Amino acid sequence: MSDKLSPGPYKNESASSFACLSEEKALGAGSPANNIAYYAKGDAGRARLVGLSLKVNQPESAGDALQKLLEYSQQLSEKATGIPLSNATAKAMLAGNAGRGKVGSTKVEILKQNFPDGKGYELNFVITPTSTSEYKL
Repeated sequence: MSDKLSPGPYKNESASSFACLSEEKALGAGSPANNIAYYAKGDAGRARLVGLSLKVNQPESAGDALQKLLEYSQQLSEKATGIPLSNATAKAMLAGNAGRGKVGSTKVEILKQNFPDGKGYELNFVITPTSTSEYKL
């Protein structure tokens, strides 16, 4: 994702947990603006999951932000699994819906969490291998 969202260094967060995170990229206007970030988590030797986090702070302009999440997710899926997103995954993502599926032995999820104030939500696209696969950071 370095051509879209440049991750920071992959560093130790705790005894056995490592992670990297890109800076949030603002999408559109408003304060706070909708934003997207890339992240990877794992152990010292490999990333165990990669994902994108979209924060929809301006629900009235969610369509453009969801489209950008889809674009980045398609690229991440192809880099991590070698397979493009399914039409069902793309449709769920553009609707801002949660969902789960598998690509071979890799788990693909769209996770949704509404903000406590009810004024927005966070949508995460997460790719997690169920085998010993590793991802290039």
